[in-house]
Amino acid sequence: HYEELLSINRFDQNISKLDIQKKMSAYYQETGNIQKAFQTYFDILKQYPDDPQCLYQVAFVFLGQEMFDMSLKYFERLIAGDKVTFEILFGAGMAALQLQKSVDAVKYFKDALAKDPHSDIGNLAMAFALQKKRDFKAAANYLKVIIDGTKDSDASFIARRLLGVILVQARQAVNAVTVFEQLLEFARANGMEDEVPGILYDLGFA
Repeated sequence: HYEELLSINRFDQNISKLDIQKKMSAYYQETGNIQKAFQTYFDILKQYPDDPQCLYQVAFVFLGQEMFDMSLKYFERLIAGDKVTFEILFGAGMAALQLQKSVDAVKYFKDALAKDPHSDIGNLAMAFALQKKRDFKAAANYLKVIIDGTKDSDASFIARRLLGVILVQARQAVNAVTVFEQLLEFARANGMEDEVPGILYDLGFA
């Protein structure tokens, strides 16, 4: 139906071409036709290069396709706008992190966390970025925010394990062993038996 409307190419104040294109793009995404959705968003951007909805969708499609340089380009255009959300800043940080731009990634994650300080995924991403920079002390502080505050056992597990790894990297073996021992208890208490062999390996390595 939407394609027919576009082929007719007749619109009025009640039905705009932009609205139809956006609805088509959303439909293609919902039905898993990413290529058509992507092409439609690009067609919109040719006419409306600053459309925030299209920039957002294209940035995240590029991110999902692991085209990180292109993804970051579109996120940066969104960040230059006046409606910068946590999701936009987080996406930019992820793209920058994959491009080994750790300084930029830390900046984007910091700005994202200013909007949502208790975000598990935001704090975890910041810890990874700081780990890349070998700023182990700061990374540990962000992981402790998750460990102390989250209600998500999976997020807590990831944060605890990464904390142990960071302590090993920081040559704090005694503290690392303590963290891994606590992680072992945590895993068993939360029915994560599949994780136990990996934790035992980490303990032996620490």
